Amino acid sequence: MNTIRGTAQANGVHRVPAVVDALNSIVSAHQAARANKVRGTVKELLDACAAAEIVIQAAIAQKEEAYRIRAEVLGELQEFGDRIDNVKATAEILYDPKSVKTLMDMCTEAEAQLNACRDEQQLMATSWDKAVMEDDTANEGSGIHIGGLRRAATKSNLLSQQQSSKEARDRRLQEAKDAVHPLEILAAQFLEEKRRLDDARLKYQDQVNETAEKLDLIP
Repeated sequence: MNTIRGTAQANGVHRVPAVVDALNSIVSAHQAARANKVRGTVKELLDACAAAEIVIQAAIAQKEEAYRIRAEVLGELQEFGDRIDNVKATAEILYDPKSVKTLMDMCTEAEAQLNACRDEQQLMATSWDKAVMEDDTANEGSGIHIGGLRRAATKSNLLSQQQSSKEARDRRLQEAKDAVHPLEILAAQFLEEKRRLDDARLKYQDQVNETAEKLDLIP
């Protein structure tokens, strides 16, 4: 029991409501086992310890995920957002209105995907803060149990959300990032078309200037 509590404290999850409940369940089961000393109460103690270990590991995983989001994911999203801004800057100097519209429409869609991912990731990271605060009144009546670490969450919620939520978020994040590179390729193609047009215009202007100079030489 002390080892389990020590693991929670060492990893900074001992104040998470679901962990507190799990540790309290161990204490209650331990007291019952000491008082009764029958097989049933001992089994309940072992079950309570096993359940607490699961809850603690899930809480640790969510804590680490929240830190990863803030340290890596949000910065990565910002980087891809900057790349979209570069594509939009390219669109602004194009001559063909259709090309401009095509790029801007695609940028709008890609930005929406990135923004949705950013909101989702920030919500996930914030859910850890809410869990640690032990505030049972937060989001009261909203039905929000992000990460399953609120006091009302069950162990099954905690584990199933921990496993499926990260996979789904990572998949949506990858899809949002994958939408940026095609934009850059298309922008480069349109920019090359603009360069060729600029070269043609410059060549034409040189010819006009040369012709004008020849005309000036005619007496």
